[in-house]
Amino acid sequence: MTENPSVPPKNQKPWYMKWWVWLLAALVLIGGISNLMDPPPKVAVPEVSGLPAVEAVAKLEEAGLRVSIAEAGKYSAGGKHFDAVDTDPAGGESVRSGSKVTLNVTKATARLAAEEEEAKRAAAEEEATREAERAIAEEEARAKAAQSAVQPLSEDNARPFCLEYADQSFPYGIKVHYVMGVLAEEKTDSGWYMKYKATITNEYGAKRDSNIECHMSGTNGSPAMDDFLAY
Repeated sequence: MTENPSVPPKNQKPWYMKWWVWLLAALVLIGGISNLMDPPPKVAVPEVSGLPAVEAVAKLEEAGLRVSIAEAGKYSAGGKHFDAVDTDPAGGESVRSGSKVTLNVTKATARLAAEEEEAKRAAAEEEATREAERAIAEEEARAKAAQSAVQPLSEDNARPFCLEYADQSFPYGIKVHYVMGVLAEEKTDSGWYMKYKATITNEYGAKRDSNIECHMSGTNGSPAMDDFLAY
């Protein structure tokens, strides 16, 4: 006699009668009851009206809410150019944590214009401050130069004066070796005595090795060449 495969063998329980099925069902039921008995806490919807949209979104999310932007197609990336109008549910209302809140936004024309005007004003003030600082620095430099000009001729001013005088004295060219060819740089009672090796070029392009001497006096603002020698 052929057995009917749809009839379970004797002493074999159907799957829905097995102990693990009932245990799983009990756990699911207990979890559902637990959620009903211990729902997510309530939070107050933050008041965000008038805030830049990007700040409003951040504030709502920090409160544990999911944010949906009304007319999202008009909302630029990050909400930089939009302001929050209100929310649904409204600010101050209590909702479950994780609830969805709709944020209504509008183009921030007035705020952006005010920010642009403020940026221009700040830039103008900064430029005025820099201009005032430049004027003070220039005045201080002039005062320092005027004070230096009446001081006795210093070494730093005597050296370039000597080199410039030598250049003017030899129109066909002179190279003063004021680094490796220094023979004397001495302070005198009247000013400075400086002596250097030099290479002088004549009108025919011929060069000759020479020495130059500068005897100088006067002030930084009005130096005087008392004696100049080339030999």
